[in-house]
Amino acid sequence: MRRAAAAAAPGGGDRGIGLIGILLSLALLIVLAYRGLNVIVLAPIMASIAVIFAGAPILATYTQVFMPAMGNVVVSFFPLFMLGALFGKVMSDSGAALRIAEWVVRRVGGGKAILAVVLA
Repeated sequence: MRRAAAAAAPGGGDRGIGLIGILLSLALLIVLAYRGLNVIVLAPIMASIAVIFAGAPILATYTQVFMPAMGNVVVSFFPLFMLGALFGKVMSDSGAALRIAEWVVRRVGGGKAILAVVLA
């Protein structure tokens, strides 16, 4: 009965394949973002990989699920993003970021870069 319900569900098929798609797309997102690719470009591509593995309709998933959710995140966190960018620009232009970094490196030492970044 459970198997018949899963097959009858929209996009339904094997849930294990959908989970593999999610894990694969997440792993690829992490690796490619770590290598310097833009996450804003990667996110829709990796979402499409997960959708393909799930067997769901691609265009409907983008227009009815992904884009509204992405829009909600941008609207909810826009003030945080904007203020963070302004703070970073002020710190950079004033030279404060460089002074803080130099002070931390003098105290911790140049060989402990990870600790210096965490403390800064």
